[in-house]
Amino acid sequence: MTEERQLVFQVPAEVTKVQSMSNRSVRIQVDTEEDLTDKSIAELFSFFEKRGWFTFLVERQIDAADIIDTPEWKPEFPEEKSPASRMRNVIYKIFEGRGKPGDFDTYYKKKMEKLIEALKERI
Repeated sequence: MTEERQLVFQVPAEVTKVQSMSNRSVRIQVDTEEDLTDKSIAELFSFFEKRGWFTFLVERQIDAADIIDTPEWKPEFPEEKSPASRMRNVIYKIFEGRGKPGDFDTYYKKKMEKLIEALKERI
């Protein structure tokens, strides 16, 4: 795709559900109007698992004057995590979900050793 993506993505939509989450965030469900163009649908799908700013303006489109004071967004985490960092995060989520007391570092080392041994068996 050689065409540069717009700074602001806009389609007519309605907020249809708002749900508070346990980490003090909010899940918002937004339903677009029917008959979106293929280009709009493709652009919307390209945002999947991307971070950005959510802006909702009632009754009119957003124009340049509305976004002048938008603060610069700096991601909390870098886009690319190393495979080792991703693996550690997954193991932590498993550890956290167990609901049992214990030391994560010890649990992590045990799980990594078990994974290493399973991979070595395949050699």
